[in-house]
Amino acid sequence: MDPHEIEDTSDWLGSPSRLETVQHYASVLEEDIQALKRELRAAKENIAGLVKMNDELSADLTRARAWLANREAETTVQLGEI
Repeated sequence: MDPHEIEDTSDWLGSPSRLETVQHYASVLEEDIQALKRELRAAKENIAGLVKMNDELSADLTRARAWLANREAETTVQLGEI
């Protein structure tokens, strides 16, 4: 087949050039990166919230254990008096 017999479609209307294709792909990647950054930011906020909740629950647990230890000590003293 002679080279002049091969149909060249590069100048067809609506066919993107190589540069246009690369630019489109780059814009798609940029959008994906921005979406991932938003998801990462939201995940970090969620983690910070969970850490805060854990700290509060740990403090509550410590207070509850101290209260229980005091009640046990009072009960032991009262039983000793009986």
